[in-house]
Amino acid sequence: MGPIDLYYMTAGSGEPLTAYEELLGLYEGLSLVEQGVVHGAGVLLVGVLLIGILRGFASDTLKTSHRSPFISLCIGLPATIVLGGLFYTGLVLSGTNVGIFFAIPLVTISGLLLPAVVTMGYVALGGAVLGRLGSTNVASWIVLGAVLSALTVLATPVAVAVSFLAAALGCGAGARVMFNGGGVRESTDRVVPPANKI
Repeated sequence: MGPIDLYYMTAGSGEPLTAYEELLGLYEGLSLVEQGVVHGAGVLLVGVLLIGILRGFASDTLKTSHRSPFISLCIGLPATIVLGGLFYTGLVLSGTNVGIFFAIPLVTISGLLLPAVVTMGYVALGGAVLGRLGSTNVASWIVLGAVLSALTVLATPVAVAVSFLAAALGCGAGARVMFNGGGVRESTDRVVPPANKI
């Protein structure tokens, strides 16, 4: 099936991403315990994949989120809003005849990035809790992050607020690592003009 076939399949429906709506309806039909299991399993699976595939980037993101969480949140809050806006815009455009070609990249990119940054945020929260107890094992951070994610389903406002903060923390720390550009990497490696170390 080529892009043209996909276009003609979705252009006449007039509905934004029927598969997304079906998945959302299926999720809402689950019980509270089942929703918690889905949340926890999702964070556990994505966390293991991220740490396993992007080990250097993921570990640097976690270190950055722990070293300066406030700066990461300041960067991540607007970035998360932009990602959410891109996802929503893609859903709206997918319901039009012309917008489907623009909707596919928007939904794909934001749909891949949002779960990743939310997961990194939950793992960072788990690491913040276990770090107080002296644990530096990333596997235990992932497990605790998954448990925290599962517990948030007990109250929808709590789930939305904590997931948004986790997304902002993960997005901000990830953006700082990605766009670091070989600058100051360690907190002890500070420089002043003209690049004299102090």
